Amino acid sequence: MEKILFPFSAVVDEDDLKMALILNAIDQRIGGVLIMGPKGVAKSTIARALTDLLPDIDVIKDCPFKCDPHDPGSMCDECLKKYREGSIVSERRKIPFVNMPVTATLDRVVGSLDLKRAIDEGLRALQPGLLAEANRGIIYIDEVNLLDDSVVDSILDSAASGINVVEREGISVTHPARFILIGTMNPEEGDLRPQLKDRFGLSVTATQPSDPDELIEISNRVEEFDRDPLAFRRKYEGIQNEIRERIIRARSILKRVNIDGELKRFIADVVLKLQAGNRAMITAVKASKAIAAYNGRDYVILDDVKEALNLVLKHRVKDSAMIKGTIERESRDLSTSSIEAGPNSGYEEGQESSGRKDVRSERGDSEERSAEVSAAFEEDSNRSGRTGSSDMFRVIDHNRPGEHFDYRSSLIRMIMNGHRRMRYDDLAFVASRSRASIPVILAVDASRSMETMHRIALARGIARSFLQSAYRMRVKLSYITFYGNESHLMVEPTRNLELIEREISRTVPQGKTPIPAALKMMYDISGRYRQRTVSIMITDGRANVPLGSDVSRDIKEWSTKLGTRSDLFLISSTMGSEKFMPSYNEEICRYSGGRLIEMDGQGRIGLYSGYRRF
Repeated sequence: MEKILFPFSAVVDEDDLKMALILNAIDQRIGGVLIMGPKGVAKSTIARALTDLLPDIDVIKDCPFKCDPHDPGSMCDECLKKYREGSIVSERRKIPFVNMPVTATLDRVVGSLDLKRAIDEGLRALQPGLLAEANRGIIYIDEVNLLDDSVVDSILDSAASGINVVEREGISVTHPARFILIGTMNPEEGDLRPQLKDRFGLSVTATQPSDPDELIEISNRVEEFDRDPLAFRRKYEGIQNEIRERIIRARSILKRVNIDGELKRFIADVVLKLQAGNRAMITAVKASKAIAAYNGRDYVILDDVKEALNLVLKHRVKDSAMIKGTIERESRDLSTSSIEAGPNSGYEEGQESSGRKDVRSERGDSEERSAEVSAAFEEDSNRSGRTGSSDMFRVIDHNRPGEHFDYRSSLIRMIMNGHRRMRYDDLAFVASRSRASIPVILAVDASRSMETMHRIALARGIARSFLQSAYRMRVKLSYITFYGNESHLMVEPTRNLELIEREISRTVPQGKTPIPAALKMMYDISGRYRQRTVSIMITDGRANVPLGSDVSRDIKEWSTKLGTRSDLFLISSTMGSEKFMPSYNEEICRYSGGRLIEMDGQGRIGLYSGYRRF
């Protein structure tokens, strides 16, 4: 039974979102749409509704990749062989719509090798993944910011190249993977890394309606659809057909669309002034041409470019007012607002680059010191055998999620089974957990003693460096500070690291050092999770506020308890001659089984041994 979808044209307002999706339907090379906004603003409804606007496709029968029978350049190896033999049988299908679960592993997404056929038949057979299912269709990722970064990277690579490469156990298999990528995210749940955001072509912010009449209209349409979906769909059938025909016509004239050199110069000036990167330039030109084609023109005008830039820059430049102001300011220098493209002004699209310039704000002396310390953590070359920058969160990132072939165990099984060559039943696999599943607790000492030698600035710098690692790792992070007589939970467990960044900036030294209270709070937070947590504590260790009657006894009790639930990294903020002053840091690590990491005289820390134990 076919599910009746809410019509695309029946969604109230959201014009920018509709246009962004339509442009990707016209030209898949634009690179997808990132839809940002809170829950309940029809993000998934309108994304699914796009499938009703797209025409059915011809596919080669029995092909798992749904290859186009009229395009040998995009066929898989098997279909290309049939094409050359003249034995292709085609059929008509609706375009596929693949809903990517947030728990998807890398093997499920990109596919894996069929090891049974590889061993028994000697064939390089592929077990298709979600990218294979989505070829020539749509991939929809709800809450893309919560998806594992390695999975997002693979999807974006395929979206850009049009092929998917599966490499396992020394064997490589490729297949076509061309699709429209739609990702949604709620910024309250955490952000995407800038590098991943940049690889989405367009972005739109979906917002809650502010007009009561608009909200009433939304309610009325949903009620009408629920009452009789077929009648509701027929009501909007004329508008749907009109949009569908415009998309088909735009696809047919897209290659003929030209853009004037002055308009390309305008795009380049805006992109450079906003430091948006090479992809922004390339995508803005593609989107401008798609807009012109949708409007039935084979040339681009200034209004097309302005509309494209607003969709291209929104997720690459945080300040929307700056985007608008720069576009308007640069457009005043153009001679006319309706420039027609010349015959030789086609945009030559080179290889995309993800490089972006860093925008650095001016800081005070204390913040400069903080930034200097946080810029790089040096590994202990005596232990690691090499030098370079290290990352505390490698404790979490030591494995790719999914199920992977275990060579050693498979060889042992073959020997134990008395086989002279490996068989399918000898194969062993090892499962690794997703990185995003490990909660992290960050605790910073904000007592008065942290004022000495700018230790609070050092602590803030280290904390910010951990934030950047957590940003890449998609971990859920809590932030606590301890000063005065108690510990304070400043930010509940969240993936929205901007909240934690703001609290770190506000952290100032005051009061005494209640370390036992901080250990107890970390223990309590860890108790919310079924799995072990990672705790990072930055302190000078000079505890002077007990929970009971004795500081030493409290530290022993709560350090021991914390060790049963969490893996502790304690960064000692004492350095130089201060190292010889009384501190409980060694006792805390001994009782908890944690790792003590000390700063040197310049405020640098060696972290290699910190993650090696795991």
